[in-house]
Amino acid sequence: MGSKQDSLNEKLTSKSPLVSWLLTPAILGGIALLGFQTYSIVTGKSFADFDFGIGKLWMNEEVSSHKEIDNIKPFKAATGERQSLATSNMQGDNVALTVIVPRSKNNKSLVKENNTSSTRSPQKIAKIVSLDIIEATSLSANFGTKQLQKYTKRLQQEYLINPKLVPDVGRWFVGFSFSPSVCYRAFSYNTSDLPGVAVEGNTRYTFSMPEEERNRTDKAITSYAIGLDFGIRISKKVSIFSGVHYAKYGEQIQVKQTDELNPNYHLAYFMDKKPQYERTENSQEASLPYTNRYSFIEVPIGLSYTLKEYTKSKIALQTAIILQKLDHVNALVYDFDTDYYYWMNSKNEVFRSHGFGGSLGVSFSQFVGERLELYAAPQFKYNVKSTFKATYPINQNQYTAGLQVGFRQQLL
Repeated sequence: MGSKQDSLNEKLTSKSPLVSWLLTPAILGGIALLGFQTYSIVTGKSFADFDFGIGKLWMNEEVSSHKEIDNIKPFKAATGERQSLATSNMQGDNVALTVIVPRSKNNKSLVKENNTSSTRSPQKIAKIVSLDIIEATSLSANFGTKQLQKYTKRLQQEYLINPKLVPDVGRWFVGFSFSPSVCYRAFSYNTSDLPGVAVEGNTRYTFSMPEEERNRTDKAITSYAIGLDFGIRISKKVSIFSGVHYAKYGEQIQVKQTDELNPNYHLAYFMDKKPQYERTENSQEASLPYTNRYSFIEVPIGLSYTLKEYTKSKIALQTAIILQKLDHVNALVYDFDTDYYYWMNSKNEVFRSHGFGGSLGVSFSQFVGERLELYAAPQFKYNVKSTFKATYPINQNQYTAGLQVGFRQQLL
């Protein structure tokens, strides 16, 4: 029995590292997009304001150390008298030629000056060394290969976001969203439904696991939601949106291996199941973390109100009511009668099959094409209905806090 339980625990916990690896780049990407939106709003700048001109490579070009100037001019033909050759005296095979060499009027030698004491005024230096001249310089069309010419042209002319972009906002839109988040739960007992509970004033006494113990040992987990969205603009500032999402919720609990030598173990049953784990009574005991997960199909019906609109971006407040249908469960459920945990993977035993919740967020969006809009929205979601049915003596409301990122394609 012990080896089977170990194998089961390994299977159930093997997916946690994989989910963490998938969520980490998504969260970083969401944070980077949110940082860019914040920078753009605060400074009023975008990628178009960055200068990717290749001329920047020569801003610190050192002046050549060679100060000698070769004042070489092409030789021009002299007058007819100087071009003519002297008469040749031909005696036998010997020919004597007399060439008339042009006379130089100003024959001055070049002298290298090393006068370090001479200085120029800042005004003259500014005229000689002008950054405007350097920035305006482009590479010759005959320089390098065709691939290098194309690359240079792209650096000088293309932008990540076209500064001349004019958004074409349609009445309808469709999109896709992904929401990495941190998930936890609100937790309380139904005192009237707990077995073996004695109440004196504001104090409750029970032999089962107390509520404070769960609140002390349970931990939050990382989760996500993914889905398709669509919506319609009913005015310049107000839009109605909906969609279909697949969302995961949960929490991490602390348990320990069952003691099969305990006589109560062989007598314990809950919904025709044998106990898998038992609770930890103090922090000194060796405990095992177990992650409960609840998967829902969700349909949000929400309203978006534009708080601030810019030329290519906007800030909007979003709120929605979320209709939920339970799709899958992988969780340990505590039984107060037997004081053991039981593994539940069926959605129809103690779990509520339908529920609803709400969400609230602020969206930062940016048009990157005429009809393509990217957005990031810090978001909080809360399940109004308990995860468990009313017959189970625990009220548990799941909630998440995360960053929803996605895109919208504007339609006619």
